[in-house]
Amino acid sequence: LWAARNHPPAGSSTALVWAEISNRLVRTLSILALPFLAVSLGIASRRERKSLTIGVGLVLLVLYHYVLQLGYGFAGIGRISPAVGLWLPFVLFTLGSLWAFSAAGRRPEGNLLSDTLLRIEATLRLGGRRRELQRGTG
Repeated sequence: LWAARNHPPAGSSTALVWAEISNRLVRTLSILALPFLAVSLGIASRRERKSLTIGVGLVLLVLYHYVLQLGYGFAGIGRISPAVGLWLPFVLFTLGSLWAFSAAGRRPEGNLLSDTLLRIEATLRLGGRRRELQRGTG
């Protein structure tokens, strides 16, 4: 792949080769940011909120995956640079994971991530309570 970066094979383009190289590097390096995200989500949750933090973590990972797929697609056809389509989301994801880790380490029970999870949990409970009242079971 590296040898074909400036002289791509027939049926391929330079943009596609560079997008593929960037995609592979970004996905490989993303693994280094995952422990920081996982620890920050683990610290921010109490025992009764474990399922919520696991869900938030999964949503973040799936969203990150789709953003990378979108960036790869646009970079592969030459619409945007791999730096914007793949490396920018990687940098934002990594910095966000490091920030969440740092915030959770400074104030485990009162950081922005923990507060956000509490708001999500309260909203979900409120929505469930409203459905019960509408059905007449609450």
